[in-house]
Formats: sequence, C-alpha cells, structure tokens
Amino acid sequence: MDFNSSPNQGAPAAGAAGAKTPVDHTKWSPGKYKAKAIDWGTAKTKEGLPQAKVLFTYIQKNPTTGAEEAKDLMWFGSFKGGALERTMETLFGLGLRADPSTMDSGRDGKALDETVEVEIVVEHRVDQTGQMRAGISWVNSGNRKMGSLDAQEAQQVFAQANAEYRIFLAKQGVSPNATAPAGATAAGAPRNGAGPAPTIAQAIAAPASTMTEEDLPF
Repeated sequence: MDFNSSPNQGAPAAGAAGAKTPVDHTKWSPGKYKAKAIDWGTAKTKEGLPQAKVLFTYIQKNPTTGAEEAKDLMWFGSFKGGALERTMETLFGLGLRADPSTMDSGRDGKALDETVEVEIVVEHRVDQTGQMRAGISWVNSGNRKMGSLDAQEAQQVFAQANAEYRIFLAKQGVSPNATAPAGATAAGAPRNGAGPAPTIAQAIAAPASTMTEEDLPF
C-alpha cells in the first residue's frame, strides 16, 4: 500500500523558528474517485530502490460543505517484491509504453497518457510517528513540475525496473518505445497482427532510455 508522506515529518515543533503549518489530511476524504494523471516523475527510496510517482487529480465532495472540489494526491509505485507486478500493471494502464525511467521528464516528456481515466482509492492511515495521513492505496486502471532523479542516476537506479518492464511489455505483445509520444495509448497499442511480438530476449536487449525525494511512503 503506497501513500504520500506528510510534508511535515521532521519539521520543527509548532511555534519554533521555521515551523510549518500542519497539513490537515482530513481534507482528503476517503473513498473511490475517478482520476487522471496530471504529472509524474521518478524517485528512489531510502534504500536506493526505484519508485515511480504519479500525481492524480480528482473531484470530491467537501467533507464540511458538501460542495464539489478538485483535489490532487500523489501515488507511489514500488518495484520491489510483490508490488512489482502491480506497479507495472498500473503504469501500463496509464499508457506507459517505454522504460519507467522515461518518467523522469515529468509531464513534458509525455511518458503517460493524460487522457486515461482510472479509479483511485483514497484512504487514511496512521504512520509510524502517529500522524494521520491521506494517501492512494490502489489505482484501478480501466502544471506542476515534480522533482525527479537526474537522467544518469535514474538510468542506474531503474536499470532492473526497466528490464522487468520490457519483459512485461513483451508479454502484452507490445514493442517498447524509445520515448512515449503524445497520445501514448494509440502509439503503444498492441500489435494486432502487425508482425510477431518481440521476444523477452529482444525486449531485454533493447537500449535503455536515460533518465532525493522527500515524499516517500511509509
């Protein structure tokens, strides 16, 4: 379960110099919402492992007034252990048809398809410090600049994730693109008889695309 972290973790105590106003995470109401990706990027965990991050926008009802309001919330995708397959399925559903490290260019890089609508599950959890946080626990597939790793670091950190995702694409019968163009869904559509799908060996042999984040899940 991947959650966005509180921006106030490790912040000075209230009233101290440099203290920030605590974020009221109850402003993000738990529930299921239709959402679209509006930005994305790359990151790594404290262990140096790769993470994909996607910023979603959606409409919820204000918990106090009941009025509809736009909300943005971050989802983090892990490439570790049992989360690997789910992360790849989610990114595929969002239109990724190239190495995950190509997400380092953010929205301008067109790695994901902004027209794709998915369902997100927003939940509240208490982290290790006792703080309640809102986060996206699930993404069901059907112009802010986000920080990412620099290209050289991303290529190193995402080397295994890139190879795993090429294998995943090969299983879907999709040829990995060097870059994902605008309208990635159409450009990365299954081959539909336009020749055999690439073998796993061919997928792994394809050249890898070049491509610290404080917003980490707990």
